[in-house]
Amino acid sequence: MGQALRAAGVSVTFLASVDGGTVGMGSPTDRSGDAADLVLFGVDPDRAVGEAQRLERLVAPGTPVIALLPGIRRLAWTANAAPGLQWIRCVFRPGAVAPQPPVTGGPVTPLLYLTANSRLALWQGCFERAGYAVDLRPDMRAVQWGQTLLQLAALCVLVSGRSMEDWLGSRSGRTELARLWEETLDLLKLSGVEPVPMLGMPWRVASMLLKMGDAPFSWLAGRHFLAARAEIAGHIPSRGAQLELLLDASCGEVMRLAIGVGEDAPCAVRLAEQLTELYRVAFHGADASLAWDL
Repeated sequence: MGQALRAAGVSVTFLASVDGGTVGMGSPTDRSGDAADLVLFGVDPDRAVGEAQRLERLVAPGTPVIALLPGIRRLAWTANAAPGLQWIRCVFRPGAVAPQPPVTGGPVTPLLYLTANSRLALWQGCFERAGYAVDLRPDMRAVQWGQTLLQLAALCVLVSGRSMEDWLGSRSGRTELARLWEETLDLLKLSGVEPVPMLGMPWRVASMLLKMGDAPFSWLAGRHFLAARAEIAGHIPSRGAQLELLLDASCGEVMRLAIGVGEDAPCAVRLAEQLTELYRVAFHGADASLAWDL
């Protein structure tokens, strides 16, 4: 993202860490100087809190910071650790889901959902010139939960050991995801959150369609899910460390949500247990690759 902004004419400085030194990222009007007008915060998630505290000492109070962090609660913890900065939630999608599968080889514009505020609005043109579609949203928690539901689908495909296409053709696998989605949606309703639909249909409708027989599913809903297969497959981890992180950012979020409203989340717990066993059997250390090709 920084490279794309630089190519669009923005002055960008890259830092491996924020232990010290000057941060500079230019401005929408290409004004030079030592102050950062915007920070893209993409760090090791386990170091996010400490890096945020160091960043707060390095840049001016109120500097907008786009947090490229997995999960929902992790940003809340990070923002609490550095309250003097203006934290921007971010959800990245390779491209919006269309009713029909995209033409092979056709251009796909990556989409950035970002927290809406006046200072960030000044940067929208820069991101668009850098090749991103930008959607400034006041309901970013709902957007993040929409992405989490897609991540849960990716983990269901992973634990099945099948390809995305084979998994979509199996009613038993689809039904497991439908139950997981319904469990999550029930918990979100208790929390007052309506997740943003990312499949071109409401999530409740998507859950209902997943439970159909193979023939009606293929006829009525297959195109919607096939249109999203590249995005869902993009969430499937191929390394042990990625799996651990995604497990915390999806099943972990559902379980924390359940604890917050005093309910249980048996479907999320079961998937987490299956994924933990998969990690034990298929991965050997954080840098090991998945044992089979999905």
